[in-house]
Formats: sequence, C-alpha cells, structure tokens
Amino acid sequence: MSWSNKIRELRFELGAMTQRELAERVGVSRQTINAIERSKHQPSLELAFRIADVFETSVEDVFSFDYDGKPDICIVTIVLRGGDDQRLRPDAPPRNEPAVDIARKLEVQRELFLVAADGGEIVGTAMAGYDGHRGWVYYVAVDPGHRRRGIGTALMRRVAGDLEGMGCPKLNLQVRGANRDAVCFYESLGYVAEDRVSMGRPLEEPDDV
Repeated sequence: MSWSNKIRELRFELGAMTQRELAERVGVSRQTINAIERSKHQPSLELAFRIADVFETSVEDVFSFDYDGKPDICIVTIVLRGGDDQRLRPDAPPRNEPAVDIARKLEVQRELFLVAADGGEIVGTAMAGYDGHRGWVYYVAVDPGHRRRGIGTALMRRVAGDLEGMGCPKLNLQVRGANRDAVCFYESLGYVAEDRVSMGRPLEEPDDV
C-alpha cells in the first residue's frame, strides 16, 4: 500500500502555516507532522480528522491511498447515507438489520467502523471491535460492482493495523460455513480455520431478534 497527502500544499494555502503551528492545533509534535507530511508515518483516524478540520476540508481531500496499483480508496469512519447500508449487506438477517447495527456501533468504538469511499461513492464497509483480549471483525462488505479491486483486502489491512495499534495481540472472525468465497478470501490474507465451536445466545426478547 502506498499513500500520499496534501498537507504541505494546504499549509501554504493558509498563509504558509508552519508544521509546528499545525502540530499545536492538532495536539501532536512537529516531528509527527513532518513524518506524516513526508508519508513516513500514517496518522490515526482521529488525527486524520483533526488535520482535515484545521484545513476545513474532508479527510479524502487531505489523504489518498493506493492499494497495489488499484484506484485510490479512502477509508474513513462516517455515517452511511440512507440505503447504503442495505445495499452493501443485502443478506443481513432481521436481528442484524444494518441501520440498527450501525447505530449501535457508532456508540461503541465508532473508530472501528470503517467505510471505503472511491470518489465520494461508498464502495465498502468493515466493522470490528476490541475487548482488551481479542480483536474481532464482525462484517466486511464490498459493493458487488466494485469487487476484485482490492477493496476488501484494503479494509482488512486497515482493520488489522488499527487493532494492532490498540495493542490487540490476535484478530478473530467468523464465516458462515456455506460461504466458501469468504473462506478463500480470508485464507488468502493468512487467516486459518481453528478448532472451535461457535456458540451464541440472543440477549434481546424473541420478538425483537
């Protein structure tokens, strides 16, 4: 993955703002801003938003990412527009109704709800979590019209990187047994099937599940 940014250009558009001035406004050191500007250090999602706020623009206008020669995909945390959630997850069971799941996630570790956007169009999502012991990926979805472009791989790499940055030692996920395409996808990223029995128990009333 390669990435670039327009921080230097945007600083000069604001009257030659120095790296130190930008650093003070976003709460980091000048060295950090220098490393980010030179694409030597990738900022956290929160810092990326702080930088974008200083320039009064969007994260996508500051940072761009290129995954293995694929078109630029910007992965950020945002609230989906009406209809986007269902389009990306059309097979969600009633108890996992997308809009409800997203609303819940935005209340807990919202920084681990990621959206891949290409030119302003939402093309993929990923939802993850970390409980202090293990990290979990709950959903990864890519718009059918944008598959085979490396977007799913980019989302998984970003999730793994964010969790690792939080101190997470291991990442787990579950796949429906019949979804062989998903199994093959995760195997290609280095994930392996483990000897476990997956168990669950709804905590909501049956009528609400």
